[in-house]
Amino acid sequence: MPGLGGSALKPAVRGFRWNWILNARCDLVWYIGSALVGWIYVALVLFLPHGLSDPLHEPLATLSVGGLSLHLTLELLIFASWAYLVDSPHLWATLARTYLDPDEWQVRRRQLLFAFVWFVAGPVAVLGPYAAGTLYPMRAETMALGGQLFFAFFRLGAYYHVVRQHWGFLQLYKRKNDDFTDPQENRADLWFFNLSMYLPIVLFVASPGQFQAGFVDVELAAGLFEDHRIMGLLHRLFLALYGTALFGYIAFQWTRWWQGSSRNGPKLLFLLSVVPLHYAAFASPLVALFAIPIVTVGHNLQYHRIVWMYGQNKYCRGEPGRYRLTPTAGSLLLLASWPESRTPKPRESGPKWSLSSSPAGPYTTTIWTPKFGG
Repeated sequence: MPGLGGSALKPAVRGFRWNWILNARCDLVWYIGSALVGWIYVALVLFLPHGLSDPLHEPLATLSVGGLSLHLTLELLIFASWAYLVDSPHLWATLARTYLDPDEWQVRRRQLLFAFVWFVAGPVAVLGPYAAGTLYPMRAETMALGGQLFFAFFRLGAYYHVVRQHWGFLQLYKRKNDDFTDPQENRADLWFFNLSMYLPIVLFVASPGQFQAGFVDVELAAGLFEDHRIMGLLHRLFLALYGTALFGYIAFQWTRWWQGSSRNGPKLLFLLSVVPLHYAAFASPLVALFAIPIVTVGHNLQYHRIVWMYGQNKYCRGEPGRYRLTPTAGSLLLLASWPESRTPKPRESGPKWSLSSSPAGPYTTTIWTPKFGG
């Protein structure tokens, strides 16, 4: 990750090490504090539909403009605010660093071309069973199974993508605070992180009411050991495992601190920001319907900060005077990144460089335009 920089190593203070990736303010706002936006979504999901008989589709309010009415439902409010203001710009930021960057085509052409295969996976999974149904008669439910499986795969893939970025930040905080020297600490971090990230999904799927959130009912048998059902037993087992992992990790950190081993402060703060949120995202069927925006919005904001730093390093710290930072009129809506075009030879008059590109900024989109004149 280019230009992480950050503060130099500092001695432990009162049993904690506080070395940041960038600095305390940026890390606390963008890398750690970004999870607070996910908690805002949790609060909106729990409190806005209070008193509504249909919390998903019954409007919270209605906007009327010029004879047109827009019903503001909980679903529209959460998904539209996340998708248009945060997640879609995060996609543009990704494109700016990959497909829209000529430098990346020179370095990673094979990977970029192979990635187009994933654009075929969806149509094949959804339409494939229907094509097969023209040759071999199938029930409608059977032909729809391909789309349902792909949708589940897509959501799980998105969740995995978020978790892996979290793991990358945890590893960065370990590196910045010289936290790889204790093999037991490394194993504790690995096991606790993965259990705390993935067990909430397993707990939700095994819970009796998970089908209320649109998931397939996966009860395995009508009964086991009289009136105890298999999934109910698994739910209690996984809940006990989650509690053991949580309190075991807390006990491990406390014991190490008590023994005089300084603790990695930023790492623990980062875990404190993401672990409870991922548990809360699957705590009830209603909240689980919005799990993707809840756990992804912080990830999006983290990535915006990364790409902003990438743009600063690439466009601001190169040849002096080559670029000029210009805010655009669509800044607050787009948060987008535009590609760097090929550079023609300089001319005596007009722009020295024919460029129009921008990194995705934290709250604004900026266009790097050429400087005119000398």
